[in-house]
Amino acid sequence: MNGGQQGRRPRRAMLAGGLALAALALLLFPLLTQRPREAPGRLPQVPSPPQAADPPLDLEPWRRELEAARKAVGEEPALEVETPVAWTVQLGSFQDVARARDLLERLRAQGLPAYLVQGQGGAARLRVGPYLRRAEAEAVAHRLAGKLKVDPLVMRHLPGTEREILLE
Repeated sequence: MNGGQQGRRPRRAMLAGGLALAALALLLFPLLTQRPREAPGRLPQVPSPPQAADPPLDLEPWRRELEAARKAVGEEPALEVETPVAWTVQLGSFQDVARARDLLERLRAQGLPAYLVQGQGGAARLRVGPYLRRAEAEAVAHRLAGKLKVDPLVMRHLPGTEREILLE
C-alpha cells in the first residue's frame, strides 16, 4: 500500500502547483494588461522646448582647401561627351503596311537590319540601319537603290523619337 500512496502524493503536489499557478495568472493578468491611469485633475506633461541648436559649422576652411586643390589640379573644363551620331537609310513610306512588311522580310533575309516606324497618317516607313558612319549608310543606300529601284534617303538616326512598328 505504501507504493500506491507514494504515487498519489506527487500527483497531488503537481495538481496543487498547477492550480496555484493558474490562480496566480488569473490575478496578475488584469494588472499586466491595464494601462496606467492618470491622476484626476492632473494635466499631461508638456515637452520642454528644444535646446538651442549647435552653432553653424564654419565651412570657410574647407572652401579654401577645395579652391587650393582645384588650382593645384588645374581649372580645365570637363570634357563634353557628345551623343554618338548614327545614320539610317529610309527606303520609302508605304500606305500599304503589308507591302512594307513583305519588303522588310526580304531585306532581313539578306542580313540587313531593317525595321518599320509609324509615320504620319498611319504610313509605314521602311528603314535600314542604324550605321555609325555616314559613308557606310550611303553605301547601303546606293546598293539598295540599284536593287530595289528606289530613291533612298540617308538621315540621322534619332532613337526614341519615333515609334517602331512591332511585328506580330
